[in-house]
Parts: sequence; structure tokens; C-alpha cells
Amino acid sequence: MRCAIYARYSSDLQRESSIDDQIRKCRKYAGLKGWSVLEGYIRSDNAVSGAALAPRTALNSLIADAKRKPRPFDRLCWTIPHG
Repeated sequence: MRCAIYARYSSDLQRESSIDDQIRKCRKYAGLKGWSVLEGYIRSDNAVSGAALAPRTALNSLIADAKRKPRPFDRLCWTIPHG
């Protein structure tokens, strides 16, 4: 399975390093599942609320990529950011 990764942080309570932490967790999870992480499909939205989809440009780009034929990846991995 080919895996894309999405990460996001949204508030002053979260650090920019939260993105790296989320990506690291997704890489670990993908490894446990035997998935191959596609470096070109690791995307993040910085300081963007999760309340609405429209401003999340990185996530929207992954959604658009997932609609292409053939699909460039099989799975999307993300974590829930914590403060």
C-alpha cells in the first residue's frame, strides 16, 4: 500500500513541531502496517483551524490527488493534533 500523510496544527497551544511529531507518528504507523510512505505526498497545513475544510489547502490538494485516475496513493494517514 502506498501512503500519503497529512498533518495540521491550529492554535497558539500547539507548536510548529507538532507537524513533525504528527508526520513521525504517521511514518511509524505506516511502517507497522507495511505501507510505503510517498515522500511527495506528505502535506501539512500550518496554523489552520480544523473547523472548516475550505482553508485547509494541503488537505484539499490530497483530496484532489486521490480523485485522479490512477490514484497516486492508496491510504491517507493523519493524527489528531494535541496542544
